[in-house]
Amino acid sequence: MGRISLLERKTRESEKSIHEAEEIARGAQLEAANWKEQFENAQWTIEDLQESRNLLEQQKRAEAPVTLASLGDFNIPSPIKIAHENEIATSDVPTSSLEAANWKEQFENAQGTIEELQESRNLLEQQKRGLTSELATAKASSSQFKRDKELLECSMSEQLSKASEEVRELKALLAKKEEYAGELVQSLTQAQADLQTFSDEIRALKSSQASLEASLDSHLAEHQILKNDIAMW
Repeated sequence: MGRISLLERKTRESEKSIHEAEEIARGAQLEAANWKEQFENAQWTIEDLQESRNLLEQQKRAEAPVTLASLGDFNIPSPIKIAHENEIATSDVPTSSLEAANWKEQFENAQGTIEELQESRNLLEQQKRGLTSELATAKASSSQFKRDKELLECSMSEQLSKASEEVRELKALLAKKEEYAGELVQSLTQAQADLQTFSDEIRALKSSQASLEASLDSHLAEHQILKNDIAMW
């Protein structure tokens, strides 16, 4: 669980970094678009000034008056304004070129920053995919571990229940054996008492038999004496 929490935290940090990189990239893109627009405007200004200067030079060489029709979209109404704008064009072209070059450089730098941010974003997304995959694997392993744990706990519970039932059966059998052993002891004690009684009776019978035999021998002796006396008569 600790590893899964760590992977989830890293994934959240990676998503936060990607979001920040996207915000920076959007800001850089907006800034680059602004610089690009300024650069294009400067380019158009330079082109307009150069075209105006070329037109003024052509008009000067031809020694022809400058008209609104000949200047077209530049809206220059008089030769005095032409001379003034010629002077402005001559002085502003280098400045506009420098400013345009500066904007171009800033635009290129912004493009480089955007590319670096894109690379950083791709790297972060790659890391995020790796962390997501690792997190999914860890969660799958954790889920499998939980399922195995539940199966093991269920199996152990069943085995414990079965063992408890066997213990109860063994206890019941042992109680029956103890009861039977008690009955056997009681029967043996009674048999021993009966045997003692029988032994006493046998001894009494033997004693009575000896007495009877002695009495019989005495009677037989007397009977023999009587027979002898009778024979002598």
